[in-house]
Amino acid sequence: MERGGNEHYLISSSMGKELKSLMERGAKKEEVIQYLFTYYSEHYARQKGYLEIFQGNEMRCSSFPFPWKGKLYSDNGENDRTAVLKRLDGKEYIIVTGYFPHTKQEYKIQYISDITSMIGMWEKLRNTLLVIGTGFSALAGVLLLLLLNLTFRPFSQVVAASGEIAGGNYEKRIPVPGNRELAVMADSFNDMAQKVQEAVTKLSRDARQKQQFIDNFSHEIRTPLTSVCGFAEYMQKSVLSEEERITMAGYIIEDSRYILNIADRLLTLATLTNGSCEKKKCLIQELFDGAQKLLHKRLEEKKIRLLWEDDCGCLYGDEDLLQSLLVNLTNNAADACSCGSTVRWHAYREGDKAILSVSDQGKGIPADQLDKIREPFYRVDPSRNRESGNAGLGLAICRQIAECHGAEMIFESKVQVGTTVKVIFTLP
Repeated sequence: MERGGNEHYLISSSMGKELKSLMERGAKKEEVIQYLFTYYSEHYARQKGYLEIFQGNEMRCSSFPFPWKGKLYSDNGENDRTAVLKRLDGKEYIIVTGYFPHTKQEYKIQYISDITSMIGMWEKLRNTLLVIGTGFSALAGVLLLLLLNLTFRPFSQVVAASGEIAGGNYEKRIPVPGNRELAVMADSFNDMAQKVQEAVTKLSRDARQKQQFIDNFSHEIRTPLTSVCGFAEYMQKSVLSEEERITMAGYIIEDSRYILNIADRLLTLATLTNGSCEKKKCLIQELFDGAQKLLHKRLEEKKIRLLWEDDCGCLYGDEDLLQSLLVNLTNNAADACSCGSTVRWHAYREGDKAILSVSDQGKGIPADQLDKIREPFYRVDPSRNRESGNAGLGLAICRQIAECHGAEMIFESKVQVGTTVKVIFTLP
């Protein structure tokens, strides 16, 4: 439309100037208009442009093909020019109508331009661009889909891994990509999964240990309680001599002391589990002397000789707990020894470590049981004999005491040769 308007303006301006010039020289207006029409219509016909001259609403000249010539397709009214689009016989035309300059609006020029080929070219270009645009859009969509899939794959892996972990697969991890930000996310997720796995493993282990503890505790007190109830019921329902009554009471007292011993040791275990200990300087000689006094009667009954050697001088820890550690280890050594055997204590240093060892000449511990002997109520002897009063809690208490002092407890044992327990302390 704009192009047609510009061409009409150019034609009307040129024809108006020439009309004015020729009329000033004395030429007649009608003759000049006919001359100018002939000249310009021949020129624009090569460009598929057609001219029509109207006087009022009556056609005077036309180069437009029959049968459409001689008709005002656009009435410009008071406007300089107006333009319309018309489709005639399958072809598209721009028709612009405007006043002929210097004719006092008596004449009008109607310019008709065939734009069929131009519209066809634009439609072809539009279709080409549409195909190209569609192709590029499809390609961009595929690339965007691939990019989004690549971008969000780590998140999908996180979601999938989270689902597997929630389902119980605590060993699931996600691969760490090369992208720095995603690698940080993957590392954080894997760290979280590792901590969850460790926490669940610990909870499972603790649950098993607690269940084993309950089972063992129930087993340990069932026999002495049954014995106490049996002797008490027998004394209640039977007529006993004084000697029989004293004997029955002795059995009840013995079993009651055994139950009390278990309760005391369980209380010690609970106390040690709840925190660390206060560490002070402890002289080894005083520690050995105190433990020997507590063990004297027991060792004398089994005719076990106790020897000790101090090459360390002192330890840092809780003296009562360290004494309990030494007594429990020695009691276990005495239980494993036959009459007339020897138990040795040795305190010495190796670099920044202080080592306290207890050695015996007893039965020894099979290699497959070394990891189990620290568990509460566990005994190497499967018969679970209570003759010695040992409830199987001594080494569990020793382990807790060692942990309170930041020490490590290791076992070296050979069957039928003996066992050495080393408690390794780090010197301040």
